[in-house]
Amino acid sequence: MADYSKGFKRRVVQLWIQHGMSTNEISRSSGIDHKTLMKWYKRFYPEITGGGQTRQSARI
Repeated sequence: MADYSKGFKRRVVQLWIQHGMSTNEISRSSGIDHKTLMKWYKRFYPEITGGGQTRQSARI
């Protein structure tokens, strides 16, 4: 398993939010597992958006 930096993970989530892509689209284009992406999303979404909770309607 690759060891990605916090900055890389945050940037992937930021691009994901900006482009409104589905988890599957991000996974296919990046080669990163769907479950790994969801963990990153849950971790960084609140930080990126300034909110306290993850968006319930995240496209999966």
